[in-house]
Amino acid sequence: MNEDRLLFNTELSKQVTDRWLIQLGGEYSHRFFNLVYKSVDQLYAPVNTMYEYTNMKDDTGLANVFCQDLVRVSDYFSLSVGIAGNYFLLSKDLSVEPRVSLKWEPNEKNSFSMGYGLHSMIEKLDAYFYRDTDGNLANKDLGLTKAHHLHTTYVHKLNKQPDIAHERLL
Repeated sequence: MNEDRLLFNTELSKQVTDRWLIQLGGEYSHRFFNLVYKSVDQLYAPVNTMYEYTNMKDDTGLANVFCQDLVRVSDYFSLSVGIAGNYFLLSKDLSVEPRVSLKWEPNEKNSFSMGYGLHSMIEKLDAYFYRDTDGNLANKDLGLTKAHHLHTTYVHKLNKQPDIAHERLL
């Protein structure tokens, strides 16, 4: 399978106050591909008995948008709340996905965070364009694969990073 992509993305960030940041963005990926899938029907069949399951050129697209609020609730806590959306043109599958995380920084060397998000993705394109023996796209309506992600993080900084802006090279 050969695949080429045309990709467009954009992001806008607005610092509303010193404790509140809004981020909006989106991405569109259009995929052009040439798919050839051949196989031998029997394990020890001669090479010239290969069956061609599919041989096609086609294209499809995937659109993603997101909105996220980052709020510094106090000197020690920050909260991130957002929503993302994905639309897969081939199957016309729409997925709306919540995201949330909380971060606690008790001091400048340590931080703890927890987060949750629903995430989706498309499978390899050849899975969607597999044709059955009647020539129909068997998996065209497969849609997006979804997963729930839960994460926890602990960060300990061993030393302060130098402020490069104030260093001078001799």
